[in-house]
Amino acid sequence: MYRLDDEGRMQPLWPEWQTSRRQSLPAVYHRNGAIYAVRRSVLMDQGSFIGRCAKAYVMPPESAVNIDDELDLVAAEAIMRVLKERGSWRSES
Repeated sequence: MYRLDDEGRMQPLWPEWQTSRRQSLPAVYHRNGAIYAVRRSVLMDQGSFIGRCAKAYVMPPESAVNIDDELDLVAAEAIMRVLKERGSWRSES
Protein backbone atom coordinates (compact mmCIF):
# COMPACT_ATOMS: atom_id res chain seq x y z
CA MET A 1 0.00 0.00 0.00
CA TYR A 2 1.23 3.40 -0.94
CA ARG A 3 0.32 7.03 -0.54
CA LEU A 4 1.29 9.82 -2.90
CA ASP A 5 3.55 12.63 -1.69
CA ASP A 6 3.23 16.27 -2.80
CA GLU A 7 5.24 15.51 -5.94
CA GLY A 8 2.99 12.57 -6.90
CA ARG A 9 5.62 9.97 -5.98
CA MET A 10 4.55 6.71 -4.35
CA GLN A 11 5.59 6.41 -0.71
CA PRO A 12 5.13 3.02 1.00
CA LEU A 13 2.92 3.01 4.08
CA TRP A 14 5.17 0.33 5.57
CA PRO A 15 8.70 0.70 4.12
CA GLU A 16 9.87 -2.45 5.89
CA TRP A 17 7.44 -4.50 3.75
CA GLN A 18 8.10 -2.74 0.44
CA THR A 19 10.06 -5.61 -1.10
CA SER A 20 7.93 -8.40 0.43
CA ARG A 21 5.76 -10.61 -1.71
CA ARG A 22 2.14 -9.44 -1.54
CA GLN A 23 1.02 -12.97 -0.66
CA SER A 24 3.31 -12.96 2.39
CA LEU A 25 1.93 -9.75 3.88
CA PRO A 26 -0.75 -9.66 6.57
CA ALA A 27 -4.30 -9.05 5.38
CA VAL A 28 -5.49 -5.45 5.42
CA TYR A 29 -9.06 -4.18 5.33
CA HIS A 30 -10.85 -0.97 4.42
CA ARG A 31 -14.25 0.38 5.37
CA ASN A 32 -16.81 0.05 2.63
CA GLY A 33 -19.52 2.11 4.31
CA ALA A 34 -22.16 -0.64 4.13
CA ILE A 35 -22.80 -1.06 7.86
CA TYR A 36 -22.29 1.20 10.84
CA ALA A 37 -23.67 0.47 14.29
CA VAL A 38 -22.78 3.06 16.88
CA ARG A 39 -24.06 4.18 20.23
CA ARG A 40 -25.38 7.71 20.31
CA SER A 41 -22.99 8.50 23.17
CA VAL A 42 -19.98 7.52 21.04
CA LEU A 43 -21.18 9.69 18.19
CA MET A 44 -21.88 12.64 20.48
CA ASP A 45 -18.77 12.30 22.68
CA GLN A 46 -16.22 11.38 20.01
CA GLY A 47 -17.86 12.90 16.96
CA SER A 48 -17.17 9.74 14.99
CA PHE A 49 -18.82 6.51 13.85
CA ILE A 50 -15.64 4.69 14.84
CA GLY A 51 -15.31 4.27 18.60
CA ARG A 52 -12.38 2.97 20.61
CA CYS A 53 -13.74 -0.59 20.61
CA ALA A 54 -14.72 -0.79 16.94
CA LYS A 55 -15.22 -4.27 15.53
CA ALA A 56 -15.42 -5.38 11.94
CA TYR A 57 -17.84 -7.39 9.90
CA VAL A 58 -15.85 -8.91 7.05
CA MET A 59 -18.24 -9.10 4.12
CA PRO A 60 -17.95 -11.55 1.25
CA PRO A 61 -16.49 -9.68 -1.75
CA GLU A 62 -19.64 -10.11 -3.85
CA SER A 63 -21.66 -8.35 -1.11
CA ALA A 64 -19.21 -5.50 -0.61
CA VAL A 65 -19.74 -3.65 -3.88
CA ASN A 66 -19.39 0.11 -3.51
CA ILE A 67 -21.52 2.11 -5.93
CA ASP A 68 -20.24 5.66 -6.15
CA ASP A 69 -20.47 6.29 -9.90
CA GLU A 70 -21.82 4.86 -13.15
CA LEU A 71 -18.88 2.50 -13.68
CA ASP A 72 -19.40 1.04 -10.19
CA LEU A 73 -23.07 0.43 -11.07
CA VAL A 74 -22.07 -1.40 -14.26
CA ALA A 75 -19.67 -3.59 -12.25
CA ALA A 76 -22.33 -4.31 -9.60
CA GLU A 77 -24.84 -5.31 -12.30
CA ALA A 78 -22.26 -7.65 -13.87
CA ILE A 79 -21.55 -9.27 -10.48
CA MET A 80 -25.29 -9.77 -9.88
CA ARG A 81 -25.71 -11.30 -13.33
CA VAL A 82 -22.89 -13.81 -12.74
CA LEU A 83 -24.19 -14.72 -9.28
CA LYS A 84 -27.70 -15.26 -10.67
CA GLU A 85 -26.32 -17.50 -13.43
CA ARG A 86 -24.47 -19.55 -10.81
CA GLY A 87 -27.57 -19.75 -8.66
CA SER A 88 -25.79 -18.13 -5.72
CA TRP A 89 -27.72 -14.83 -5.67
CA ARG A 90 -30.26 -14.44 -2.87
CA SER A 91 -33.13 -12.16 -3.71
CA GLU A 92 -34.64 -10.61 -0.58
CA SER A 93 -38.10 -9.97 -2.10
